[in-house]
Formats: sequence, structure tokens, C-alpha cells
Amino acid sequence: MGNCSPTSHSQSNTLDSIDLEELMANFTLNYTYDDDYPYDNSLVQPCHSTYCMQFGVSIPPFLAVASILGLICNLILDVALVRCPRLWDQPHPSRTKLVLISAAGTLFASTLPFFAVASSRGWIFGDPFCQVAQGLKYGCLFAQSLMMASTLCHVQRGFANKIVLVLFLMGFVCAIPAAMSSSSTENICVPSQNLKLLSWSLGHTSVSLALFDIFPVMAILARVAQKWRGKNQWPQMDITWLFPLFWAPYGVAQLLHILLQEKVLVATCPFQKHLDYFLGISEGLGTVHCFLCPLLILGFSFCPRKSVPALHSG
Repeated sequence: MGNCSPTSHSQSNTLDSIDLEELMANFTLNYTYDDDYPYDNSLVQPCHSTYCMQFGVSIPPFLAVASILGLICNLILDVALVRCPRLWDQPHPSRTKLVLISAAGTLFASTLPFFAVASSRGWIFGDPFCQVAQGLKYGCLFAQSLMMASTLCHVQRGFANKIVLVLFLMGFVCAIPAAMSSSSTENICVPSQNLKLLSWSLGHTSVSLALFDIFPVMAILARVAQKWRGKNQWPQMDITWLFPLFWAPYGVAQLLHILLQEKVLVATCPFQKHLDYFLGISEGLGTVHCFLCPLLILGFSFCPRKSVPALHSG
């Protein structure tokens, strides 16, 4: 969604008659008619982004609304954590974990207005702040993904809270490649395709795929294996494990995008257009987590205790 470059209104979209005559003259002089010239169907240029043309106008209001809802919903969750402590007893996640999840969601939502402005006017906040914004954005996501791992640890509640805090901070450490690979070139703030930053970009893609897809899938498979063997002790899961449902498609989209850049996949115009749609829609799905996750947490907190044991945390 943040890959759509805004149209510059300062450039003229028309050619005067003199420029057109010179262009046609050069074309006539340089063009040779050769019926035996083989047409290469593998050439995919020029490919144009149909996703940006169709949805580019709606991206800024979508990000603005998501930011407002994210701030409001996380504020409501914070109020509920403070005013209704009995709702968060066992078998619900610890209040420390939920407070950090709310903090990550609030910080993520606070970065969206900058990307909303960039989608309509271009990135006007400078290259250093581009790196900071991307680092905060992905740091919040990685922190929420890593905090799910705390439910796999059978330790006392007080020590579990310390583990949650360490995992929260590790999420921002894992976001360093995202920050270092980001650049505001071409008037947009996205991970750069510069060869000098390729190692950082590959590192960012690897971390995203590992935390959004591989780690949740491995934990779920371990859970299924334990169920199949008649055991119900490890790994435990809670409501926070719904987070990968929002960002798992984006991790796959990032992997396909980097494989396309490295020419591991065959590049065709239809494939690039479908991947463009996949990237935009998957990022949009992930973005709504900032207000849907706190709403889901609040909803499950009011569920009867008998309906929760399948999700309870250890």
C-alpha cells in the first residue's frame, strides 16, 4: 500500500507541437522495418501498476481511519485493563502482556498518518525519519509476534512478565534491517532496491517470513502433534495468537516480491500485477490489526470462562 508513488502535479502531461514533431522525426529516422525481427515474449516491460491506479486514491483515507480507530480501540483496552482488573485473571493473558500489546498497537497506529500523507503528497519528512518510521512500524509488529512465544514458557507469572518485556524489546531489535533498508527515494518511503542495501532488505524479508509465517505454523503443528498424542500441556495459546492471521499473507507476499527481484521467479506482466494486488491487499489486511486485535481481546475477556480453556495461557 505504501508503494504507490503520488502523481506530481508540477509536471505537464501534454506535449507542445514542436516537441511532438521532433519526437516523430526521431522515430521515423531510427525505425527500421524488419519482418524477420523476432519478438521476445519474455520481455515484461513496460508493466504498470493497476493496483495503484485503482486504489491509490483510497489509501490515504483508509490509513487515516485505521489510525483513528487503532488509537481509540487501544485506549479503550487500556482503560479496561485499569478499571476492570478481574477480567484479566487466569485463564486470560497477563495484564503486562496486554499492556505491551496495546502499546505496540498504539505506536503502530500513530505511524499511519505519516504514510497516509506520503501516499497523497509524497514523503516530505526526510530520509532519516523514513528509517525511524519504518523501524517503529515493523518493530511494533515483530514485538507483537514475538510476545506470542511467552505462552510457550511454563514459568511463574512474575518471571513470565519479564520474558514478555524482553520479547517486546527484541521485536524492535529485529526491525533494524527494516529501518536500515528503507529510503525515501522516488518520493516514497519504502525498503530500497539499492544493491548496497540488498543485505538489509533480505534480512528484513527473512525476519518477516520467520515471525509472521514460519514460527506460528511450527507452533500450531506442535500443538496439533501434542493433541494427537493425547497431551494438552504444550504449547499453550491464548487470544493473542490471532495476530498472525492478519500478517501471515504479507510475509508470503514479501517473499514472492524478493524472489521476483532476484529473478528466481519468472517475471511476467500478469504475475507482477497479481503480486502487486497481493502486496497491497495483504498489507491492508495486516493494518486493520491495530484496531481489530484490541476489540477481539475485549470480546474474549467477556466470554464465559468455560468457553476459553482451549485458548488459555500457561
